[in-house]
Amino acid sequence: MEQTIYSSELTGQSNNVYFRIEARDDEPFLRIAWIGFINEERAKNGLMLELKAMKETKRTSLLVDNRKQQGPFPKEINRWMLENVVPQIADLGGAKSAQILSENFFTELSAKKLANDEAINDQQVINLANFANEEEAMRWLLD
Repeated sequence: MEQTIYSSELTGQSNNVYFRIEARDDEPFLRIAWIGFINEERAKNGLMLELKAMKETKRTSLLVDNRKQQGPFPKEINRWMLENVVPQIADLGGAKSAQILSENFFTELSAKKLANDEAINDQQVINLANFANEEEAMRWLLD
């Protein structure tokens, strides 16, 4: 039986969860979920919590579930990620991230844009791929 060994979430003003992250003892990756509309502040907070979890759990493979996200990820976030997140991921030895795409057009478009951003998804520090479902994403992560 699976056991959650790490779990954290972020909530907005109305106590609605917009970011959830967990590690299970039977999986070698972190499970991340983005929920609802994600503005720049929420994106930064979630990404910083993601880094914290990576450091604490020593897990650098990520299953990122965008299916409950509404709208695009903030445009400004890519530059911030390059300056603040990518160097820390490099210090951890890199990361492999499988994103499960949302059916929301704008969310899907922003996820695809991030995957096509060669400055972030350089296949060295960060190896990022998009998937239509959880099974395909997990298969790629475990490969």
